[in-house]
Amino acid sequence: MKFQLKSILAIATLSVLISGCATPTGADRAAKIEQNLKDGRTSLATAKTTINSTLTNLNAMQQEGADLKTLYATLVENVATITDMSQRLKTGSRNFKTLYKQRYDAWKMSLNQITDEDLRDDSRERMEDQMEKYEDFFELLNDAETIMDPLATKLANIKKFLDLDLTPASVEGVAKYIDRANSNAEDVIEWIDDVTEEINDIVGLPPVPVAE
Repeated sequence: MKFQLKSILAIATLSVLISGCATPTGADRAAKIEQNLKDGRTSLATAKTTINSTLTNLNAMQQEGADLKTLYATLVENVATITDMSQRLKTGSRNFKTLYKQRYDAWKMSLNQITDEDLRDDSRERMEDQMEKYEDFFELLNDAETIMDPLATKLANIKKFLDLDLTPASVEGVAKYIDRANSNAEDVIEWIDDVTEEINDIVGLPPVPVAE
């Protein structure tokens, strides 16, 4: 009886292991890509909101009678978030490229398994049509490694400068660097909008609602 129970457990365990190691289907890989794009779009929307909030905060610090201590505390949190986002953007870009490569390399390799020539040609055409949809997206994605670095660096330097001397005079002294950060932010936000639009076109998503 004990031997039978052990055998049953062994077979059940093996079945779980085999099912867990099953080769992903094309549908599985396509679903991963779609979910990755949707998650990326959400992250980009959050990044855009945080960048706008940070610049609003910095601009508020330049107003007469501003509560510098409170505004600075918010700045510290936002700069840390943007620095982290800059790194996660790079990681996310690399992860997506890996998923994309796995998806379409597997499709290419599997084409010869379709013995009917017409069906094989149809499948290849569908694959090429799908890959073509990503061309503009990949052009933008190539900038993911560097697009946020100038902004993150400027904000980190501004934060450190104010950390050493949080006074109205110090804020006035850093004003031109805030202007440069605003310019960098405009570039990043434009890039985010372009990437988001490409994701919407690829996945068929409606535009992201503008945060109030």
